[in-house]
Amino acid sequence: QCHVGLVVLDPRHQTHNIPGKFISYIQSGLPTLALANKENDLISLINDNRLGAAIASLESADLEQALESLKSIQNDPELHARCKKIEEGFFSVRVAAKSIANFFA
Repeated sequence: QCHVGLVVLDPRHQTHNIPGKFISYIQSGLPTLALANKENDLISLINDNRLGAAIASLESADLEQALESLKSIQNDPELHARCKKIEEGFFSVRVAAKSIANFFA
C-alpha cells in the first residue's frame, strides 16, 4: 500500500518519457510526485491535470512547493476521477489500438 507514486527520471533524458509505473499510479488513482527534465511532457501532464506534483529540480523551494501541492491534491475527492480520465483518454488499450490503426489507414 502507498499514498503517493514516485517517479524520478534521469535528467540526461533528451526525449519525453512517460514511464509505465506512472500509468499504473493513475490507473490506481494515486497522486504522483515526479522529478524529470524540464522539457519532459510528464511535468505538464501531472501539473496541468492536478495528478500530483512534478518538478525539474531538487531546489528546496521547488521541492517544498511540490510537497504542498501534493498535500492538497491527496485530499481532493476528484483526484481518482481525474486520474481515470487521463488514463482512459491517453493510455488505454483502446486509444493505442486506434492510434496504430489510424497510422496504417
